[in-house]
Amino acid sequence: MAPDSLLHRRVRKQFNRQWYEGSVASYDALAGWYLVKYDDGDQEEVTHAQLLRLVEAMERHTLVQKQQRQRQRQRQRQRRHHHQQQQQQKQRTEEEEEEATRETKKRRVAKEDAVPSPSTPVPSPLGRSEYERERDEQVARNKRLMADLGIVQTTADMRARMAADQKERTRLAPRQAPATPRAPSRRSGRLLGESPSVSPQKAYELCAEAEGDHGERPPPPSVPKRAAGKKAIEQHDANVTRPSWHGNKASEPYEGARDFVLPPPPPNVRRHLSCHCCTQCRASWRGAMSPPLACTTCGIVFCARCLFHITDADSMEDVYQFVQQHQNADGTVVGPGWSCFVCQGTCACQNEALRTYYRGEPGVRILCHKHMGWVGVSGGAHTLDASAVVPS
Repeated sequence: MAPDSLLHRRVRKQFNRQWYEGSVASYDALAGWYLVKYDDGDQEEVTHAQLLRLVEAMERHTLVQKQQRQRQRQRQRQRRHHHQQQQQQKQRTEEEEEEATRETKKRRVAKEDAVPSPSTPVPSPLGRSEYERERDEQVARNKRLMADLGIVQTTADMRARMAADQKERTRLAPRQAPATPRAPSRRSGRLLGESPSVSPQKAYELCAEAEGDHGERPPPPSVPKRAAGKKAIEQHDANVTRPSWHGNKASEPYEGARDFVLPPPPPNVRRHLSCHCCTQCRASWRGAMSPPLACTTCGIVFCARCLFHITDADSMEDVYQFVQQHQNADGTVVGPGWSCFVCQGTCACQNEALRTYYRGEPGVRILCHKHMGWVGVSGGAHTLDASAVVPS
């Protein structure tokens, strides 16, 4: 495809999980770069191969939109057809009901005309029978006997009392439930807000005692455990004269925010958005934790503060010079680039002794980094020689 044929073509690219569209503005024949201007005002220069991928992404998006519009029109036609069928069925049902009503009215009128009803009742020519007269006399005698005995009044009183009792029962308020609170169905200490009564070391001892093995949990071979966190930083600053990079104890003044761009990752590899060692996001690379150093072999990134502790540098300027030897601030790679400690197989999270020691605990990777003193947030205080874990 000729370079001039790609001018003014629509392109589509994803930045930070969001798609942006633009067009090809110009082409530099000497350098072989295309200038792409996006609809939001941003612009960038891409190569011929990169531009082909952007154009292909736009064509796929256009095809998907066309298919969606076709499916939407088809669904609208189906809904209209279904609505018409419903209206026709409703109209037929109403006509059938009206026809049935007219037929019923006609039959009723015809029946009334054929059999006229008499205006006065016709007495029976035979009159009442002897059996009916004896039954009426027996009923009258029974009523007189019940009235003389007072049974009729007694029955009426019983019915009145029963009705009054039923009304009184419905008037009473229902029985209230006990006010005692219900206990939770699960009685775990975590739900009740209690602290664990057995520490991890005590649990290990109990398990070892049950299995017949006595003693404390053995430390990892040839990797002594160090104190972590703020206490370790204070001990290290009190015993070591080299500068630290934490808060007010920093030996360098804060120079303000500095923006840095990461180089593109290798093909089919996604660039990480946080430091591999301290897991700080890229928003923290501005200022004291900048600049970051990206691996050209994989997608891993290390922030400058972690590199300060990993390499046991004397100052942050040494770290800045180390980063500038491999990449520029605009994201371009200097020379062959830099392969990270993971690609070299010397990262703390690849130490089998540490991984075995912290097995079963959450965050094994960050625990290994903290144990070696690599995490820039927790501080230095190395207990191992840096040359043993950091390549020269």
